[in-house]
Amino acid sequence: FGSILEPDDLTELFSVMRKEGDSRAADMIEEAVQEDGGVHGEMLYQMLAVQGAGSPEYYLKRAGFDAIDTGRDIRMLNW
Repeated sequence: FGSILEPDDLTELFSVMRKEGDSRAADMIEEAVQEDGGVHGEMLYQMLAVQGAGSPEYYLKRAGFDAIDTGRDIRMLNW
């Protein structure tokens, strides 16, 4: 298993989503992450893919992530 992303690690991600007009998805995902106390990268990726209006890669890259474990592979975001 990969490392767990803490709710504080995702503040910028949710901010980016809200700025892009995807507040509903940001609120839903943020609430789930806070309830669980964190999230694995592959679960975050899946939540973004299902709930987000934009692609997970778009939001994650805009939030400053370099890579994400999708559960199937590692996606490099800044190359």
